[in-house]
Amino acid sequence: MTGSIVRVAVAALILAGSLILAGCGETLRPRAVTVEQSRPPAEAERPAVPAPAEPPRVAEQLARIADELSELQNAVAKLMAASRQQEDQLTHFQRRLSDVEAQNRGRAPAVPGGFAPSSPAPAPVPIPSATTAPAEDLYREGLEKFRAKDLDAAVLIFYDLIVT
Repeated sequence: MTGSIVRVAVAALILAGSLILAGCGETLRPRAVTVEQSRPPAEAERPAVPAPAEPPRVAEQLARIADELSELQNAVAKLMAASRQQEDQLTHFQRRLSDVEAQNRGRAPAVPGGFAPSSPAPAPVPIPSATTAPAEDLYREGLEKFRAKDLDAAVLIFYDLIVT
């Protein structure tokens, strides 16, 4: 899609340049000068009036047109670069998509939603207690740690008491 945008922009640039140059072509053409054969004597004695300063005006117009043309060329170049970058990204994403699809073909099909699981997961194996102390000793030791403000040790001992 971006390629067609670039093509349209290039065509518009060419058309605009052609129209600008065609429009300025009228001012660049030498004008036909007609000299009257019978000048009145009063005009012949007058000094020649300098011609209007058209060459600087034409030069300014040409410079302005050249600037506009270079701006248009820069804009088209930027559009083309952006188009190439987007096309490269699109190609990269298409390759990546085909790689992912190829990986998914090798996998087992996923279970559709709404179906019961195939088998329940086994219950975790309980971790055996690290202590063999009786519950009364664990309780007493946990209270001592709690009263001594050693809260971390007290929590661990009470946890061991609860687990066993």
